[in-house]
Amino acid sequence: AAGLRILLSEEDPLTAAMLRQVFEQLGHRVVLAANGVRAIELAQVVDFDLALVGEPGADLDAPSLIRALRGLSGTRGAMPIIAATNGDSDQSQERLKAGANTVLRKPVSVAQAARAVADATSGRKSTRLRVAS
Repeated sequence: AAGLRILLSEEDPLTAAMLRQVFEQLGHRVVLAANGVRAIELAQVVDFDLALVGEPGADLDAPSLIRALRGLSGTRGAMPIIAATNGDSDQSQERLKAGANTVLRKPVSVAQAARAVADATSGRKSTRLRVAS
């Protein structure tokens, strides 16, 4: 699934840069939203192929942002969502319950990112949590 347009929501500049680099290495175009509200605004006007939700910021937590993206009208609300987390399995389950297709544990390798994109865009709901080996 090369050449996807990805909406990235991550408040931490270093993490955002790392995630952008990994997904751009896979041939994707990444648009960074500095916070959750901005991510929703962008998702309402731009047709993204996938959303990558990290830590959106103080204005909106990740599960709330995922639910808001799922609530968008038409195909925008159905876009695949990858939740990037450095948390425990409770945090991962919370994001899956909110509507994420799959969860990616940070730090993210290129191989893990590629697998997460394949899982998220295949339409399968991932119940298996990716843990860095």
